[in-house]
Amino acid sequence: MTRTTPAAMTMLALMGLGPAAVRAETTLCTVITSLPATISSPGVYCLESDFAYTSANVNAITIAANNVTLDLNAHKIGDLGAGTATGAVGVFAINQQNITIKNGTIRGFELGIFITDGTNPPATSQGHLIEDVRLDQNRYEAINVRGNGCIIRNNQVVATGGTTSFANPDGIGIIVQGAGNRVLDNDVSGTTSSGTGNAFGIESTGGDGLVVAGNRVSGVVAPTGLEYAINITVSPHATIRDNTLSNAAIPTTATQSVGLSMDDATDVFTGNVSIGFNTPYSGGTNATGTNF
Repeated sequence: MTRTTPAAMTMLALMGLGPAAVRAETTLCTVITSLPATISSPGVYCLESDFAYTSANVNAITIAANNVTLDLNAHKIGDLGAGTATGAVGVFAINQQNITIKNGTIRGFELGIFITDGTNPPATSQGHLIEDVRLDQNRYEAINVRGNGCIIRNNQVVATGGTTSFANPDGIGIIVQGAGNRVLDNDVSGTTSSGTGNAFGIESTGGDGLVVAGNRVSGVVAPTGLEYAINITVSPHATIRDNTLSNAAIPTTATQSVGLSMDDATDVFTGNVSIGFNTPYSGGTNATGTNF
């Protein structure tokens, strides 16, 4: 899975380091040269090329270690060739801590990024960071993080949904589970369910102390199900602020659409804009009256 370029070897020799790392931009890293790949040791890993991946059931990259940074280095991992029934995950980890995934594109997987824990609520998974990643045409969920104290920020999530792996699937742009998570400054557009499934731009469940701020969510479409730009459940003491939520039009069918939905009175919302939904806001506590 690793190789070292001559230039990097020279640099590392001057620095007195071993030959296992290579420079990608300004970061020394271990290069992933083929997929599927498993990362089993802490460190910084990166891509030096795009990958056209066509597996329907094998995850592209599995992270099986704590303290790992995966820098996609402006490259793409694409599984569109596997079709809408793919069950593969772009980047997967379970029961790990302090994983960073950044700077590239993940497309065409059943789940783009799936970081989880073996228990619910999470007991081990924590401290993850996902930033500056474009996730497009993932078939079920673009980002799913189950862990505590995680940050999902500045990502572009486009055209999520359409899996044919099971009947009436939801479509979910970003979902977080766990305490103290942050969902910040993301763009989520074109999240679509199928059949009677529901569509969620951003969702949280079981997350005390959540902050969802500065996100832009649009184009949440459920043909016969429910539409939520942001849906917060079983997540007390959440702060939802300064998000822009827009749908093209209020549905004319029986479909119910909600801009921001909260199920706990301790959830506070302020400074949000919600337009094009049957119900702009549902539940929670309006902190200042400045929501539109």
